[in-house]
Amino acid sequence: MMKKIDDHVAEQIRESITEAINSAIRDKTREDEVISELVIAATQVGLDHSQELLSQAVLAARHAGVSWSEIGDQLGVTKQAAQQRYRVTKTPVVGATQRLLKPVTALNEMAKLADAGAHGWHSISYGWLYHLLEKSDQQWEHHRDGFPIPGNRKRLEAHGWTWIGTTYPWQYFKRPLDTPAFKESL
Repeated sequence: MMKKIDDHVAEQIRESITEAINSAIRDKTREDEVISELVIAATQVGLDHSQELLSQAVLAARHAGVSWSEIGDQLGVTKQAAQQRYRVTKTPVVGATQRLLKPVTALNEMAKLADAGAHGWHSISYGWLYHLLEKSDQQWEHHRDGFPIPGNRKRLEAHGWTWIGTTYPWQYFKRPLDTPAFKESL
């Protein structure tokens, strides 16, 4: 059975979201109408990101063996509604300079990305059990962080890392190395 968070944690989440939205409009001395539009825009960003995090959490729960019935109960919908909304059926489109690195798991993906990076392949997207790679003429390194720690993304970007994305509980980064890529072996 999935657990609910306690009221105190729920309130902390609500306060954090409200503070983030308020920071988007703080010190604006424009008309009320413009501020209202900023509140709407900032709230939409929060909603979009929250929906993405929820999708990632559902996928993580499914991969951990949680049933659709339990997920539906947690979301307050039927298992069928949860399946229809969150089931992943997308397959990435691979172009001439792209390939899928699969299957990968939390245990082997960084070693596989290191090998691919040495041959000039870098991740441009990912999903459960795969990374979509793109070819270049230089070597790349990849980095995976545990669930995002405030400020960590900025610190990594300050050291040349490019953010690829965040999927609970990981966030992924890459950076090019000033070294020519190894040739592919046939």
